[in-house]
Amino acid sequence: MRKRHCSGIRICVSLVVAAAGLLFASCIEGEDCATLIEGCLGQSPKVSTACRPNRIRAACKPGDPRAWEVLRSTLLDSSADERNRYYALLLATAIADEGVSDQIVTILADFAREPDECDIEDVGEEELLVRFSLADRAACNELKELQAKTSDCSPAFELTKRLYERVRHPIEFNWCDVLDRCRGDAKQRRAFALTMLERDRSIVACAAAAAVVDEPMKATLRERVLATDDPMAFDYAAAATLAYLGDEELLPFLQSLRPKLASYATPNQVVHDCIAQIQWQNPPSRLLDLIASDHPDAPSRLRTWAIRRALELGTPRGAVRDAILQYANRVGPRRDSDKTAKINLLTMKRVGLRSGILDAWDLPGIRIRTRVAIP
Repeated sequence: MRKRHCSGIRICVSLVVAAAGLLFASCIEGEDCATLIEGCLGQSPKVSTACRPNRIRAACKPGDPRAWEVLRSTLLDSSADERNRYYALLLATAIADEGVSDQIVTILADFAREPDECDIEDVGEEELLVRFSLADRAACNELKELQAKTSDCSPAFELTKRLYERVRHPIEFNWCDVLDRCRGDAKQRRAFALTMLERDRSIVACAAAAAVVDEPMKATLRERVLATDDPMAFDYAAAATLAYLGDEELLPFLQSLRPKLASYATPNQVVHDCIAQIQWQNPPSRLLDLIASDHPDAPSRLRTWAIRRALELGTPRGAVRDAILQYANRVGPRRDSDKTAKINLLTMKRVGLRSGILDAWDLPGIRIRTRVAIP
C-alpha cells in the first residue's frame, strides 16, 4: 500500500513538472528572441533557468537574424567580460543554423590567429589572449555541435590548423575528431589530413585520416616514412596511418627500425603496433583470429583496433561478435584473477556495444558504467 502511495505521488509530481515545462515553453515562444537574449546577457544561466542554452534553443527560430546580431556584437565586443562573451557564444551555438554556424566558426578561426598576424596596437595584447581563450574553449566544446549543422568544413579546418600552430599538441582537442565529423569534399578532407599528419607527428593512427587516403596520398605518406630512420625525425603519424590500412610495403623498413628504437619506449611501442597491425590484417581473416585468441602479445588497444578494422573491411558482423564471445569463453574461468583478461573484456564489450555487435546482456559478468543524460 505504501509503495502504491509513493508511486502515485511520483506520477503526480511528473505530470506537474511536465505541465510547467509546456507552460514555460509556450510563454517564451511568444517573446521576441532578440529581446529575450538581450535580457539574458550579463546574467548567469545557473541563476536564471530561462537563460539556459537549451531554453533559448526552444524559444528561438534557428538562425534568427536579430538574435544573432545581438550575440555577434557581444562576442566581438572587446570591452565585454570574457565570461559574458563565452556565454554569447553558447547561446549563438544553440540558435545557429548552417549560415550562422559558418559565421561563428569563421570568427573563432580569426580569434585563433597568431599574434604577429594581428595589429597588436589596435587590438591590444590582452584582447588577443581573450580571443585565443574563446577559440580554444569553443574548439573543445561547441565546435562539435557547430560542425553538425554545416556541410562546409573550411572554417573548422582553418580554426584547427591555427590552434595547432599556437599550441603544438592541444590536450582536450584532437584534429582527428574534426576530420571525422566533416562530411564535405573528399579532396578538401584529404588536403587537411596531409597537413595535420605533418604538423602532429606524435599521434598514433587516425582512423578518419586513413579513411580518406587514396593512392597519391598513400605514395606521399610512404615518402615521408622512408625519408629517415632517425628515431627523433621519423614520421610516426604517417607510418601509423599506413599501418592502419595494412600497407605491406612498409613492413621490411619498420622491422629494420626496431633495433634502433630499443632505448625509446614510446616510439618503439608505436612501431611495434604498426608492424602488428600490418601483419594481422593480411589477410583480413586473421583479424578474427586476433580477436578470439588468448595471445599474450595482444593488448586491449590492439584487440579493439581489430574489431573496428574488421568491421571497416566488411567482415560479417556476426563473425566479429562470435570472435569476441569466443575470447570471453577462453578467459572466462580466470577473469576475476587475471587483470589483463578483465581489461580486454571490458574494452571489447565497450567497443562491441558502440558498434552494435553486442547487446547489453552479452558478457553479463562485465559491467559497463553508463552516464544517464538529465534533461
